Amino acid sequence: MICVQDTRRLMANFDALRSSEILPSGEDAKILGAFYTDTQIAEFLVRWAVRSKDDRVLDPSLGGGVFLRAACERITTLHGTPSSQVYGIEIDRNVHVRIRDKLVDEFGVKRSNLRNSDFFDTERSQFDKIDVVVGNPPFIRYQRFNGDSRRKALEKSLENGVQLSKLASSWAPFVVHGVSFLKQGGRLAFVIPMEVAYTAYSIPILKFLHNSFREVTFLTFQKKLFPDLNEDTLLLLADDKGHGPGKFLTRDFSHAGMLRYQEFKNTSEVFDRTEIDSRALTEAERRLIEGTSNNALTSPNLGSERHPASVF
Repeated sequence: MICVQDTRRLMANFDALRSSEILPSGEDAKILGAFYTDTQIAEFLVRWAVRSKDDRVLDPSLGGGVFLRAACERITTLHGTPSSQVYGIEIDRNVHVRIRDKLVDEFGVKRSNLRNSDFFDTERSQFDKIDVVVGNPPFIRYQRFNGDSRRKALEKSLENGVQLSKLASSWAPFVVHGVSFLKQGGRLAFVIPMEVAYTAYSIPILKFLHNSFREVTFLTFQKKLFPDLNEDTLLLLADDKGHGPGKFLTRDFSHAGMLRYQEFKNTSEVFDRTEIDSRALTEAERRLIEGTSNNALTSPNLGSERHPASVF
């Protein structure tokens, strides 16, 4: 078994995975919706979601491997066996091969656990029961998210009882399909666009999350998580699948560095959250989040399908 010291020593080797010769960039990245996640964000989400040495973890769009690396380290810390508990899917063949080989070589992850496939071609039956789904779903706006890709994604959502608008971006069906892989009591931790806070097409997603989980937390940031992107993002923490309808909570941070103070030693609870009116949100009477400094608030009157991103 690889020890924690080994995993920390090997982290430097993964820095090369961010290079343009390995990961898609520019127009290719836009087409794939591939915007890769900072290590501290991935480690925070994994630390919140992975709670047992036996937890099985899936990243449905593994990209640069940052979430699966964090999962391997977390499971090792908990005295589990990451080689058989970590799973990933990646649609880009070149990225898949390079990241797969790194994870196999350095953490012993089974090759069969890391698949080169479209997530929407993947069935729940192809994996063991999953405790945690974690990642940063592709963000492709509806103008590019079209053809067979959109058809398959919307069909998967409908299979799970969620009818999405054709104006939905790619992250929305990713959330729905991702939840379907979770076992009872499972947890989902995603980076998603702030669009969930103000678009009409997000209302079915909010209803689905409300009905599926005991507790759903939205973490927002006054300083962008991805400074080079036009799109603001937030962190979605959905806890205890199968025990909804649940409640919605929110917490606003000044910047992502504040996450380091959320230790999760004896509890998975994020400190100082505020509960928000789930009925008003799911009935489209209020937007999810529109905040002022250090104070995330709901605000009335959901506007157009694509309301200007006035939050923060």
